[in-house]
Amino acid sequence: MNKTIKHILKGILFVVIAIVVIFLCIRTYYKFFNSNDTDLTTEETDILLLSQTYPTTFYFIGDTIPLDKSITTKNITVDEVSNITTSKKEWAMLVINDLNDDLPIREEQWKNIVDTVQNNSHINCMYLGNSDWDVMEKQGYFSGKEDLDDTDLSMGLIHQKTSVINTLGMLKADDDPDDLPALLLHEQAYDLQTSRT
Repeated sequence: MNKTIKHILKGILFVVIAIVVIFLCIRTYYKFFNSNDTDLTTEETDILLLSQTYPTTFYFIGDTIPLDKSITTKNITVDEVSNITTSKKEWAMLVINDLNDDLPIREEQWKNIVDTVQNNSHINCMYLGNSDWDVMEKQGYFSGKEDLDDTDLSMGLIHQKTSVINTLGMLKADDDPDDLPALLLHEQAYDLQTSRT
């Protein structure tokens, strides 16, 4: 009788442990794999993508634009562009902030920027401003100014699947400058999502 009670108690203990484990597994599944992201704003979603799914470092030439604290940022000089490296699961966004028209970038430096971005599919580049368009075009940053006007203040060199394309219109002269951090995050998040699908 004593052995029978021990077997019954062991059986009950096993059943209780199995129920707890199954409950925890179901709860974990719904927490991590079936989360409801509809409560997140676009900016919050972009921050999650750029800090977790596509860990991105923003490299700034010129004035730094303050981004969310979970996003890695670094200031570099134009001569340090070729030192930017990424792994297979890391990305970079080079931001050339010339909104104050105070960045003297020489032609050979623009060529180095273009070569660095074109030769690394994990590096995108965004130029903010419009004073260097002539030398940028000459060095292959974009081809043709027919789609540009004086209100455009951004020109991107972006990887899209197997090619490098230009993007513009992210920032216009009449946009609120306080929106710039969110615009930069969204541009990188959007480009990475569309180029990886």
